[in-house]
Amino acid sequence: MKSYRGFPKNLRTDRVLTLGVFDGPHLGHREILRQTVSRARRLGLPAAVVTFDDHPHGTLAPEKRPPQLALPAQRRVHFEAWGIQELFTVHFTQRLADTEPEVFVSDILCRRLRVRHMVVGEDFVFGRRGRGTLALLKSQGAVYGFGVTVVKARRLQGRIISSTNIRALVAAGEVAPARDQLGWPYTLHGRVVHGEGRGAQLGMPTANLETVHEIVPAPGVYIVRAHLQGRAWPALCHIGPKPTFHARGFVSLEVHIPGWQGHLYGRRLEVSFYQRLRGIRKFAGVAPLKRAIEGDWRQVRKFWPREKMPGTVFSQ
Repeated sequence: MKSYRGFPKNLRTDRVLTLGVFDGPHLGHREILRQTVSRARRLGLPAAVVTFDDHPHGTLAPEKRPPQLALPAQRRVHFEAWGIQELFTVHFTQRLADTEPEVFVSDILCRRLRVRHMVVGEDFVFGRRGRGTLALLKSQGAVYGFGVTVVKARRLQGRIISSTNIRALVAAGEVAPARDQLGWPYTLHGRVVHGEGRGAQLGMPTANLETVHEIVPAPGVYIVRAHLQGRAWPALCHIGPKPTFHARGFVSLEVHIPGWQGHLYGRRLEVSFYQRLRGIRKFAGVAPLKRAIEGDWRQVRKFWPREKMPGTVFSQ
């Protein structure tokens, strides 16, 4: 996949493109991308995405800017996996926000990006004060010679799939329904840092994860999949305070990977969330805490029989 910053000059080919934040990206986005790729193949043109390096509210209304589900690198991986051939990443500025929709079409979509066909969601607006409606986009397409496909919002159990809904689910710890709407498990990336060594003292060493993600699931214990050195490991993740050991609100994000041998400090770790097992509880001592963790691990094995998780390392 080719990557561009901004709207380059002198592009030599026409293209089929879609434009949006695509935070997730979720199954609704995936349908838009699927139709973009399908149309591009029929026309023999590259399929392109125009997106932003930050949510537009970061410029227009910082106090309303939502926390982002995905890092830019994560979105890029999904775009490429779903067949997108060109990615244009734009820094959203006030000048861009103030661009009249007719000028955006003529100067950016047509002159710079050479759009032949555009695929958008049914809530798509563009240009100054959102004045660029679907009707205006279609009328401008008739003037400049490009087609427009409008994709209906995708629903799951009667509700529209949206980044807003998914953010709320993840923040509440509802990672299983969030996974259903995303089409993939919510995933955190980070670097393993030194912790208190409490897990090792219990005979269950953990990796303490430092992450730059803006949304971390609610405190609790989760069934996760840890990706490390090209392999996937069934694991447990503890997020939140440690009430058995700390009176005050000490917060951590720890991953227990049974079967892993060696040090993890400084390594990059990817953790995918599948199910919340329980909330955070204070135990009377170390022994009941260990029994609870052993019970959690039994739940992991029930969730992931070996035959359902090919390519995964299971401890014996």
